[in-house]
Amino acid sequence: MAEQTSQARPVEELYAALNRQDLGAFDKIVAEEVEYTDFAIDGTIRGRDAFKKHFKNWWTAFPKGSGEIRNLIVLDDQVVVEVLGRGNHTGPFETGQGWIEPTNRMFELHFCQIFRVKNGLIVGGHSYSDAFKLLEGLSEKRKVA
Repeated sequence: MAEQTSQARPVEELYAALNRQDLGAFDKIVAEEVEYTDFAIDGTIRGRDAFKKHFKNWWTAFPKGSGEIRNLIVLDDQVVVEVLGRGNHTGPFETGQGWIEPTNRMFELHFCQIFRVKNGLIVGGHSYSDAFKLLEGLSEKRKVA
């Protein structure tokens, strides 16, 4: 059980840092050579600075947003989290397909992330979310004639 707790700690600390928008905390929990893939937004990013930029993009779009870990599972060096993200879209949001301008709409997104942890640092991960729901939630509603 102690091994599971130590593997989960960097991921739990990542979400604590995300919720208080503390980029400095990433230096203590994310490896310099991290490789992370967000399948819905911008593909694979490499390196701690790119990892920080990825999450800073979310803060820009959702300045008072939050992520709540709903479920956490540890298996060897893998940490799986089910997360509920919430926020008001008040800033521009950059995607791999371009920018989404602020809609001032409240938004919720359930997503799953799988992190790989080595020596107490996040060294890799994948994020899976419903890209359609994400884009639908961030787009202006159009009336159908």
